[in-house]
Amino acid sequence: MSEIVFSDSMMVKVLDYYFDAEKMDPRWYKTVAYWCLNSKYRAVKRLDLYLKEQLDNPSSGLVTEALALRAQYDDPDELVVAMLKLVNERMQYASDNSIWGSDEYWATAKESWEKRWDDCDGQNGLLYHLLRLAGIPAFVLFSVIGDTVDGGHFWVLYYSTKENKLYSLDCTYYSDERSLKDRKAFVLTDQRYKEIWYLFNDLGIWRT
Repeated sequence: MSEIVFSDSMMVKVLDYYFDAEKMDPRWYKTVAYWCLNSKYRAVKRLDLYLKEQLDNPSSGLVTEALALRAQYDDPDELVVAMLKLVNERMQYASDNSIWGSDEYWATAKESWEKRWDDCDGQNGLLYHLLRLAGIPAFVLFSVIGDTVDGGHFWVLYYSTKENKLYSLDCTYYSDERSLKDRKAFVLTDQRYKEIWYLFNDLGIWRT
C-alpha cells in the first residue's frame, strides 16, 4: 500500500468513516496529548512524537526484520497478522517494574525487541513500529490507549481496505492470530475493549 497523508479535516472524516462502518458512531477531532513515558523520572512526551521520533531514526536491525517479513507477503492483511505472530513469538509479558525498575516505562521498539520482555505498551508499540517499517501506511494504522475489562491498555488498530473493517492487533491482553477474514471486526463492547481515550499514530492524535 502506498503512503497517503491526509489533511487534518480529511483524516477526521476518514476516522468517522472507519468507525461508522462498525456502528460505533463516534465523532473524532484532532488533539494534543502527552503521556508519562517514565514515571521514575517523570518524563513525558507527546504521543505522536513518541512514535514519529523512532520512525525518523529507526533501528537498522528492526528495519531488516520488517523488510524481510514484508518480502514474504503481497497482501497487507496477511502481513499484519504475520507481524503479530512474529512479535508474539519474540516477546513475553512482564511488568515495567520488573523489567525497567519503574512503575510506568514506555520502552522504544528497539529496547523492547532486545529485551524480549515487556508489557502492553512495549509489545504493541513494537508491533506498530515494525508494521510502519514494513510499509503499512499511517492512514490505516493506529496505536490506542483506552479502557478494557482488564483495565487500562495499549493496543493497535488496523483498517483493512480489502475487508472494509477495523481490526484489533493486540500482542498481550487479547491476542488473535487468525486471518482477518476469519475474525470479527473491532467494536467497543463491555466484553473486551470498552473505551478509547486516545487514538494516535506518527502523524497525529485524535479523540472523541
